Amino acid sequence: MNAVNNPAEGPDVGLARSLRRPSSLLWLAAAAAVLSLAMACRGSTSVRSPTVEEGVTDAPPATPLGHPGRTPDRATDPPPMVRLRLVNRSDSAVCYVIVDASFHASAGSDIWYSVDTAGSPIASGSAYDFYATPVDTYNLHAQDCDYRTIDLRQEVRLEADYDWVIEESRAGESVDVVLVNGSPLEICTVYLSRTGIGYSTDEVSTSLPPGSSQTFELPVGPYDLWVADCGHDEFGTTFGVEVMECATWTVKEAGGELAAGCE
Repeated sequence: MNAVNNPAEGPDVGLARSLRRPSSLLWLAAAAAVLSLAMACRGSTSVRSPTVEEGVTDAPPATPLGHPGRTPDRATDPPPMVRLRLVNRSDSAVCYVIVDASFHASAGSDIWYSVDTAGSPIASGSAYDFYATPVDTYNLHAQDCDYRTIDLRQEVRLEADYDWVIEESRAGESVDVVLVNGSPLEICTVYLSRTGIGYSTDEVSTSLPPGSSQTFELPVGPYDLWVADCGHDEFGTTFGVEVMECATWTVKEAGGELAAGCE
């Protein structure tokens, strides 16, 4: 499998990226508060503890935004905030954390940010707090210092302070993905785009007639997957999928589907 362009983004990916699809200036202001507080977490020793048992932080919890005593107005009020706490009980140090709004996130509160802790990893037995995370539905992704997936959780609804406890590391694990060509077209190129920090897209040349299949061994993690016919027309897009166990990827002209279990 030949990598087309697989440069690591470097150790300093930035504490915070950018907001997508803001709906008002107030949403932008709330999002800016999220990112600035995330930066404060990076530079503050008060958000990290040597051990979970000793307590994570003495900092006060985030204060929900809004106006007590009246019904919030989604058109004008910033979203309420909660505290997200990562507790690492695995045997791998966490160096990169991505908090990504899921497909079911509320319109207008789609936030994406990452935290680079490679300079001071979240070691086994320690924890890290992310304050002022807007109430919403998220995908949570933790990577080690070699950009391997330690833990991945999709569709996590944060409505109150949440403890993201990682018991086991998946770093270094790979699983089989069986590609089934359910289209009437011959597949000549397969695109395996491992998302997260430090990755881009692998392009695999093949010859897969309609009705046939091919097995790929992939490192565990989140992916965007698609194929192209021999005329380089792309199809079978299957984006935002979680590859954490053996799975079957069925491709059709109108799209693709990833299902647990191998044929």
